[in-house]
Amino acid sequence: MDPTSPLAPVRINTLLIPAGRIKRTRFANFVSRLDHENVVRLGDVSPDGQSKRNTFSPLAFPEGRIIYSFSLSESPALSIDCFPFELNREAQVVLYLADGSEVVTSESQTKLAQEGNIERSPGETHELLPLASMFASLEDEVRASRHQYRRAILHQLLVFESTLAPEALPAPTDVILVPAPQNSRTTTIKTVMCDISGRLLRSMDNLASEIQALSTIESPSPVPGSAYKATDLAARVHARMSMPAQPIQGLPDPIGSRISATTGSKSRSATPAGARSASRHSVGSPSRSDRFSEVSSALGSRDASQDRNSMVPSKATTPRERKKNSSIGRSRIVVGAILLQAGLWPNAVKELSEGTATAQGNNDYVWHAKGLEYIITCLLMFGWAKMYFQIPHVCYPVTEKPTIPKSSSVTPNPSNAELAPYGRSSSDSRTVSLHYLTKLLPDLLSSVNTLYARASNFTEEALPQLLISESVLRCGYLLSAMYLRNRVIDDKMLQALLSSEIIPRAGSTPRSADTIPLKKSDIATMLLHAIPAIPGAVPFNELLQILIGLASILSMVGMERKQAFILKELLQRIIPTLIEARKVGAAEMGIHPAAGLLALSNTSHSGFLRVEDGMKSLLTLVGEMYGALDHHEDMGSLINSQDSTKASLLSSRRAKLHAYGNFDLKVDILKSCIAICEVLPDFEGVLKYTVDLLQLSRRTITLPFRQPTGTPAISQEEQIKLMDSIKRTAGAAAKVGLKSVQANYWDDFMVRGIEAMSPPAAFRVAPHSKNDLQSVSESEQTAKKDPFIYNPFSKPTSSATDQPLVAEELAYFSVYLQNPYEVDIEIEEITMVTEGCSFQPSTHSIVLGHFCCQKFTLAGTPRTSGTLKIIGCRAKIRNCKERDFLIYTADWSPRMATKLKKIGSAPRDSVRSGPPSAVGEATPKGAEGSNTGPQSDTISLTVISPQPVISIQSTTLSQPALMVLEGEKRCFNIVLRNESSTTAVDVLLFTFEDSATIQLRTAVMSKELSPSEAYEHQLQLAGSHPFKYIPSDEEEGPVLPAGGSAEFTIEVLGIPGFLNGIVQIDYAHLGINSSDVTDKFYTRQLSFPVAVTVNAGIEVPRCNMLPFSSDFAWWNKQQACASSPPALDPPGVLADELRPRSISYLPLQTDGGQFTSLLARLGLGSHGYDHCLLLLDLRNVWPFPLSVSVQVRPNKTASSSHTDLWRRAYMVHESVQPGHISRAILLIPRVYVSDPHKAIPLIGNQRQFVVSASKLSVEAEQANREAFWYREEVLKLVRGTWREDSTGREGSIDLRRGIRLSAKMIDVLKIEDIELSLSIRPSRPPDAQPSPVFQRGGSRFCLQVNSFSTLTIKVHNRSSDKMHLLLRIQPSLRDQPHNIALDLSKRFAWTGMLQRVLHPPLTANEVREASLEIMALCAGGYEIAASIEELKAPGQNSSGKKMGLGSQSNDRRIWHAREPCSIDAVDSIEP
Repeated sequence: MDPTSPLAPVRINTLLIPAGRIKRTRFANFVSRLDHENVVRLGDVSPDGQSKRNTFSPLAFPEGRIIYSFSLSESPALSIDCFPFELNREAQVVLYLADGSEVVTSESQTKLAQEGNIERSPGETHELLPLASMFASLEDEVRASRHQYRRAILHQLLVFESTLAPEALPAPTDVILVPAPQNSRTTTIKTVMCDISGRLLRSMDNLASEIQALSTIESPSPVPGSAYKATDLAARVHARMSMPAQPIQGLPDPIGSRISATTGSKSRSATPAGARSASRHSVGSPSRSDRFSEVSSALGSRDASQDRNSMVPSKATTPRERKKNSSIGRSRIVVGAILLQAGLWPNAVKELSEGTATAQGNNDYVWHAKGLEYIITCLLMFGWAKMYFQIPHVCYPVTEKPTIPKSSSVTPNPSNAELAPYGRSSSDSRTVSLHYLTKLLPDLLSSVNTLYARASNFTEEALPQLLISESVLRCGYLLSAMYLRNRVIDDKMLQALLSSEIIPRAGSTPRSADTIPLKKSDIATMLLHAIPAIPGAVPFNELLQILIGLASILSMVGMERKQAFILKELLQRIIPTLIEARKVGAAEMGIHPAAGLLALSNTSHSGFLRVEDGMKSLLTLVGEMYGALDHHEDMGSLINSQDSTKASLLSSRRAKLHAYGNFDLKVDILKSCIAICEVLPDFEGVLKYTVDLLQLSRRTITLPFRQPTGTPAISQEEQIKLMDSIKRTAGAAAKVGLKSVQANYWDDFMVRGIEAMSPPAAFRVAPHSKNDLQSVSESEQTAKKDPFIYNPFSKPTSSATDQPLVAEELAYFSVYLQNPYEVDIEIEEITMVTEGCSFQPSTHSIVLGHFCCQKFTLAGTPRTSGTLKIIGCRAKIRNCKERDFLIYTADWSPRMATKLKKIGSAPRDSVRSGPPSAVGEATPKGAEGSNTGPQSDTISLTVISPQPVISIQSTTLSQPALMVLEGEKRCFNIVLRNESSTTAVDVLLFTFEDSATIQLRTAVMSKELSPSEAYEHQLQLAGSHPFKYIPSDEEEGPVLPAGGSAEFTIEVLGIPGFLNGIVQIDYAHLGINSSDVTDKFYTRQLSFPVAVTVNAGIEVPRCNMLPFSSDFAWWNKQQACASSPPALDPPGVLADELRPRSISYLPLQTDGGQFTSLLARLGLGSHGYDHCLLLLDLRNVWPFPLSVSVQVRPNKTASSSHTDLWRRAYMVHESVQPGHISRAILLIPRVYVSDPHKAIPLIGNQRQFVVSASKLSVEAEQANREAFWYREEVLKLVRGTWREDSTGREGSIDLRRGIRLSAKMIDVLKIEDIELSLSIRPSRPPDAQPSPVFQRGGSRFCLQVNSFSTLTIKVHNRSSDKMHLLLRIQPSLRDQPHNIALDLSKRFAWTGMLQRVLHPPLTANEVREASLEIMALCAGGYEIAASIEELKAPGQNSSGKKMGLGSQSNDRRIWHAREPCSIDAVDSIEP
């Protein structure tokens, strides 16, 4: 029972103890059933019909309540005896709880059932001897306990859940049977409590009579001076309870009825059927009732009205009379207190008012104050019961008169009964009563404290300090409750006081004029008077009660600073006392006091001693108030992906809380807590507060990975001592069997990062998509379009963090751990905590260095495929509990407030209630749920299905190296073996890396390259592959079965710069067809390095181009027409004109070789008229002779394919000796390029807005582009190979490096956009004989003098543009100087204009003819030239704007006939 509660005097101190054999759980269940009915209404209690006194009759005030305070332990012994000053300081009622199932055993029940005597019969009592003996043993146990609890006024035995009928109980037995819950009604326990209350009222009646019979009642005093007096007083009271009561001489009976003893009678039963239980008698002596009966007749004739008139004695004049009157007043105050506990509150107020008035008149300060306390309690009970009441006059100051309005609803008529001022009425009347009580209460409580102070200063009966302090605490508690309820007394406050619950704080309401001026500071000032002014005036255990009660009340009103100082003082008082007790205990056990926990743990019982919940709560409360402890518990081994946020907030809250308050104060508090727990000893407390001290001393939450700073605030020696204390405590606990008592590790941020380590290259996997398979399966021709096409299998691109794990394969992880303390940490076991797919972590033991971040390697094996999430690590540190640690990669520290917006305990409370922005800073609006703490990381990894592992079993190379010539291709084989015994390889891909490709890629990235050079490098990247996989005929099934092997062929091509290369083999197990792959898949890669030596073979040091006459082609054409039928003759040409006899032929001297056969085919079929000579110098740099073959194909036509052209190509063979140069003469067709000035392309990389790095002029840029495009056309027509006859080695010749075109060579090679050809035919009809015109070559004619002929000029527009052209014809004398050649008068005549416009303009690819009549006037040699000039500049459109790089000049272009028309004029033509 709490003695500091304002309603403590109204409670009945009831002790519940077990009786007989009973289990702990059963006893707790019985206590719980009684605890629900601890308030008994007097109206439900049956009155005692045999009693002649009605003072303690429940019918006197049916609305009264008896309040029971159940306790399972005896109140601690005090240094003073408070009886009868405080009636309930010790147990008043002792209830013995017995288990009915244990009282009557199954053997006795069986015996009784066989004899048929379950129900008692008057003549067969001897058959119930076993049952009688059982109840007799219980009664003996009750009698033995009566001496121990001699202050109790009622001892009652309760048998719970008995199966016996009430009539089966042996007589006489005072037992109450309580049925089982399943056999009980809702009012069963209530009925039991009513029966107990009835007996209690009879005992209270007896006690009141004995109190009235005492001659003197002394005030409590300390033990050294007056302990014997209190003991003698108690003995006399209990002795007189067994004798007839003798009233005090001169004191009338204040109760108005005679004392009568009651004999046991049957009362209501607690059975569910409503039957009466067995007769219940007093366990005491039977002669006691007889003695009370004798006294009843002698004391029952007093008139009650006479007693009331003499209630307050007259003012005493002598000390003897004053002492006599004081005894009268004290007796009535004690009787009033008994009535208050009995629920007879109106009688209690009456007795207390008169007794208090008597004490006031005799300056009995102690009892005056005690009477006022009882009156206040009684009035509060009226308020709790919702009754109106009248405040007694004795409660008002002497100079003040009560101002209660004279209303019939509040103040009763004097003619009414005495109890008229108390009872139920309208709510307004009760509200008025509470209002006046509220206004009077502060002054009344102050008067109580003042009276106790006066008693200590002016009288010999000074009240002991414990009782004074408890009274101050009760007054302060009541004022604090009013303060929390807005300075009023209301129902919630009264209910909380009665039920010992926390007073709920009322909402803020505007104050009215009648509100009492109650301040929190005034309450604190009053409460501080409870602290003893003289050290040692109160024993240690009583001082603890005072300080704890004071701290509790200060906490109610929110004065936490004062509460903290009180609690700190409490701890300082506890430590020396505990140390002294430890010395005494160590001396009794024969050990040294400094032996520590380990020595104490060697005993059989000390290791199991643990601090009680009250002490543990006290230490926790002190730590929380100073910010040294967090009231939240640790997460332990509970974290998962859902709890990670909660764990992070917990760690953040703890770190921020350590930043609150004064560091030195918190250290002192924690050291005090450690000292207390070590003395007790409490293993868990020592470990907990030591860990809290380590956490508090940390200055840096997360250590930097490099150069850690911020060592702990305590010295290294102190840290070592704390670590040793943890080790010693955990070892001591383990020795006594408490192996689970270990510390919680003090660093929540131990794991700073986890990374998946990259496996060895042979076991590494790379991700790919379905498109990657398609890109690799594309044809080589498609790949040539872009040398920069990404090859996903060329190199693994996934980093270590993106590297997936393979099921059933051991994986390694890098774990970064921090230790912010200067002591090494030994981690016994550490594993990774994961969720998702099944994962089997490996266990490791490591030692974490002091004050550093250290990297360790952990391992584990995933068992199934899926997604694996690594949440953190589970570690077992030596002497610490196994717990989980989240991953905190980023540095974090609690942010301190730049602007202080909260003071006092507000920052601490804000940290505990939620994650604030900073310590001492208010939470931003709208950010209450924001998480400003550290963010834990989760490592997500992909686990793929089991994959095979292959190795290179053998190769056809004796060593990984080979030598080739430029252009040569060689092959070697690789035998691969599948090392996996369960997984087959169903996807196998070959990719390559070589030095030549790397050099080309590096060169391409240079910005100094010209466009043509960049194109050359890109073309080599796209077309020349040093390595190539030669696939074989694949069979169905896996490429490599589990445990099988296969052979594969690789081709090597010799190119310049090829020094070494790597054959990369990507393989995987998909389990499905590659065409059915829809998601990402993974492959492994096996590498085979090869060293390559490339030697030069055939080089092309130089080349040249020469023009070639078209007469050979004309001659072959004429021969073909002469031998063909007339229907096949060209239209418009007579067969007679094409016969050999009319054609002049100059025989060509040849040696009958390949060149002769080539000349014979010119002009026929696809071999056109226009050709030129290509001269190639071929040099053999290989030390052995080589045979060279060069092919030339004709121009491509619309109907011919690439294969057909090379099939019809002619070949030139040469044998070149070592170190010699051989020239090959090749006849190649001239080519036409429609736009020779267009931009040089970039293969596969069509970049926009590329700024050229060259500073060439427009003319130079045009020349470069023209040379590029004509060179490309030449390279399309020519290719060459070489062969070594002795060894059979062969390869291709790289003509791209040898063929370079100059401007002169381009003029020989190219065909212009406008092509002119001149021819002459006779003007006379075709049938005229002989013909005046004879053709002797492609442009050579013989013309008869003075005969008309027609000159035909054929204009061919090969371009795609429409041309506006001007034709100019220039006849001249052949082989003459320019000034003479134009003198044609009287020598050559023509009809028409020599300069004319071709109208309409020539469209694209149009051929148009222009004619001119000519006549040679004299014999000789003539030459007719022709030219074409544009009418518009090519760089302008129709509006005159310039267009294109190739038309930057404003000059109009002019084209000349390649071969002028040569005429030999003769007098007559010989056929």
